[in-house]
Amino acid sequence: MSDDQLARGSAGWIARQAVLAPALMGRAARYISGGQRSSDACLKARRYLEYHWHLDPARLPGEADYRAAARWLEKAGHEQAAVVLEAVAGTDAELRAAAQAWTARYAGRPAADAEALLARHLADGTVTTGPANPVLGVDGSWYQLAALGLGAGLAAEPAVLVTTMTGRDLVTGFAAERAAISWIGDRMRSAGRKGPLADPAVEHLPRVTLEEHVLAWLLRQRRALPADGPALTALPWTADCRREFAAALHTATSRDRRAGPREAAAELARRMLRAPGWAADQVGWPAGMAAQDYLKRLAATPVPEAPARHALAVLTLDPTAADLALAELALRHAAPGAAVADVQVTPAPRSAARIAGEHEQRMAVLMDRSAPYLDQPDSVAARMRITGPRP
Repeated sequence: MSDDQLARGSAGWIARQAVLAPALMGRAARYISGGQRSSDACLKARRYLEYHWHLDPARLPGEADYRAAARWLEKAGHEQAAVVLEAVAGTDAELRAAAQAWTARYAGRPAADAEALLARHLADGTVTTGPANPVLGVDGSWYQLAALGLGAGLAAEPAVLVTTMTGRDLVTGFAAERAAISWIGDRMRSAGRKGPLADPAVEHLPRVTLEEHVLAWLLRQRRALPADGPALTALPWTADCRREFAAALHTATSRDRRAGPREAAAELARRMLRAPGWAADQVGWPAGMAAQDYLKRLAATPVPEAPARHALAVLTLDPTAADLALAELALRHAAPGAAVADVQVTPAPRSAARIAGEHEQRMAVLMDRSAPYLDQPDSVAARMRITGPRP
């Protein structure tokens, strides 16, 4: 039966590829034997074959397909190829668990009012997008030039609409359209840019930049990570890449407090072998090379200590995720400020006033320290901050 008569990725198609391209199977076998049949070695062989067979990452064969192909090859006398496919099939359970974990990052997030507000403004023309299509950014998010209408007789304000894995964010405050275009250009993955990441030329930095400030700084201040890693990985990151960076940094520094960008990149490579196919655009396929390039740019981005500490405090103030552990993380790393003082909680109607609890007092102190880095309550950026999932 010819390739045209077999469905790409089916058991018969896999078996035929194994027979037609023995060199690929030989390389995969060396990956497996060289790694003593470890999970990493078998996953590396699997991703190698999937890539060179030009399979669609969103429609990859599963355990049943690989095992059926292995049985056919064994009966036909191709024992080595059969062993390779059996080893590849054995990685399915781990990949399913990883895919479920990646999906769970966003599945439980409630939609925010800001999501509906931004959708309404896009529908009624208050916010309009430019003629150019969105471009894929270095972090796997999508960036599009936009404009914010300020009312009759006033010129529209340039903006950038950012679509992340958790929702959409409207970045405003650019003095001119060319500043917004410049920031998009710096972040375009297709541009192949190297070196530091640029901040947008706006007064109130968007969440994507705050997240990058934290990670870029921690690449140089990694001594704090072994203790803070669990809380960092619990942050509501808005990109798969950044979530994986935090996890890779924590794992690398837990093994060796002296670990740096090189060790983090090695750990990231392991994690990328387990990335689900649907995340191919976010991290790069098959071995997460786009994520590795992004990590290099983060490592080259100089972030002073004070902005990084304030960014961390702002991120841990997310009302959907600021539990006590994250509050303590922010207190350890936020810039020095006033000591915790008694804070009165505004009582509900017909309720008695009370002294704030420990967690509420910590939140109040963090808010006071980080106010200059937060959107002003009446600003467009504050009204359109996106925390919920995309529709």
